[in-house]
Amino acid sequence: MSKSASVIRWIGVSASIGVLLVAVSLALVYRSVWYAGYDLSNCRGCQARLDWSKENKLVISKDQRSQFQADGVVVLPLRFTRDKLDPLFETVDNLPNTFMTDVVARFFLPHYLRYEHRIDTRSELVRDWAVHGPLGQWAAQLLNVEEVRLYNAEAIYHKGAESPTPCKRSWHRDTIAAPFDHNVPSVTFNIYFDPIGTSNHGDGLVFLKGSHKTMLKQSPGLLYNQTKLKVYEPKLVVGDVLAHNPNVYHTPSGQACWKRRSLQFRYVASNYKGKQTKFEFGPNRLPHGFIPWTLAHAPGIAPHGLISGESDLAGPWYPLVYPRDSQNKEHVPLSGARPWNPLAIIQLMEQSEQSVKDSSPNPKQGAFGLDGIIVDRTQWHFSELVPGVEVPCLKHGLFCHST
Repeated sequence: MSKSASVIRWIGVSASIGVLLVAVSLALVYRSVWYAGYDLSNCRGCQARLDWSKENKLVISKDQRSQFQADGVVVLPLRFTRDKLDPLFETVDNLPNTFMTDVVARFFLPHYLRYEHRIDTRSELVRDWAVHGPLGQWAAQLLNVEEVRLYNAEAIYHKGAESPTPCKRSWHRDTIAAPFDHNVPSVTFNIYFDPIGTSNHGDGLVFLKGSHKTMLKQSPGLLYNQTKLKVYEPKLVVGDVLAHNPNVYHTPSGQACWKRRSLQFRYVASNYKGKQTKFEFGPNRLPHGFIPWTLAHAPGIAPHGLISGESDLAGPWYPLVYPRDSQNKEHVPLSGARPWNPLAIIQLMEQSEQSVKDSSPNPKQGAFGLDGIIVDRTQWHFSELVPGVEVPCLKHGLFCHST
């Protein structure tokens, strides 16, 4: 066979493999509910199916609110009973995986067995918990605000010892994945399927107390190494709820490596300083680094139709949950919901790699790396989240020095 024929054959084989990979990828997308677009019809009329009267009478204590404000994290003990929890755990276990697990987690977050976002739109029971349960009310109490909105409900399962990447600490803040300005009050509630911090279990989240108050400091690595801030390692039994501020540094404990299963319910203040909270997905999010979990909010991918910096954070995608929306204006199927756009995901991935390297953040606003706000190009550092996948973080931050 001539050299030219070999080259032509190699090109043909390569092209065939490329087409096959694209076809397989699209097949995974097409069978995912993410492709079909989220369907809120699982909540017709959005009426509670569970009796929450007992839980809705529970009030966050003054001490718990004070601890949350001071430390950025608090454990709310023994809030839920097994008759409420077991059906929830079973329902989430039985939800089919989507594009986020089958593609995003498989290639970018291989330490996760499951990585599912907006599960409230896929299960009437999860939606009941997220909207009608006491979490929205507790969020308002912890944040000291009158109205709160749901902005995500997630299921995250760790592979434990079967993970291809080592189990170790990886300090980060969740603000980079939030669809609003980092100053807007917000809270994440963590519900675990198993005890956390006991002799038989570990690898729950640990927190750097008070680090949510230092967002504008440019060397957050110093918070851990050279300040008096202390690490908080919560202990929980099943039924406890762990609440944390998305701006507080946290990480897996790195002390154990087991198949952690958890649910996250995330809430944000509906208004801040007298103004409606805006949908924000500009320089603080994509395309400044391809961060997989932002896909649940990214314009052009998530079917909410909101415009960054212009639209209020509102509507079926980000519904008001406290106080209750008596007219159910937002608890309706998405109007004109369209399929998720896999090509948009590919385009964002292509744009993201060069965008950080070619441009500087706005010095007045900064941009988010995994460690917090970065205001100068020289502060960027690229750390491998997994082999071959780099993410931007602050050069002297905790994330870069713990992955």
